Amino acid sequence: MLVLVWPASWVLYIPIALVEAAVARRHLGLSWRRALKVATAANLVSTLVGIPLTWGVGVLAESFIGPVLPFPIHPSSTTSQVIESIVMAPWLGSNVESWMVTLAALSLCVPFFFVSVWAEYLVANWLLHDIEEAGVKGWAWRANGASYGAIAVLLAGLLGWALSS
Repeated sequence: MLVLVWPASWVLYIPIALVEAAVARRHLGLSWRRALKVATAANLVSTLVGIPLTWGVGVLAESFIGPVLPFPIHPSSTTSQVIESIVMAPWLGSNVESWMVTLAALSLCVPFFFVSVWAEYLVANWLLHDIEEAGVKGWAWRANGASYGAIAVLLAGLLGWALSS
């Protein structure tokens, strides 16, 4: 999945930085220039380090969890495919349908969100040493809530489209 998710994160990099800069401007009262600098730097670290690191931890967890998961349902059943798409999201394998890839990407948004909040908070807190830490933390949660919320809506739409096709 990293081969699909990471390039997509770079395609979305500029729109996400703009959205998160708008949140920084509103929430922290920053100028556009400063808000864009913070959002751009924070998202650079989040995309360069956070996504691959989170994916790697997910693959490691999957290698321990996957083999012991009881799949009492027939392996080709839809329920089993849904469970597999969510639990095995970091490394789906080769025999998957397009909707399973979309569902896996949607489920990966959860750990990516939390790592992004943490990474972007650290970067922003370092850059915004003159702003109260609680405000910076609030920005990280709100900004990532806005960007990951939009990504989740987009992926849910794609999932719906893939399932109806």
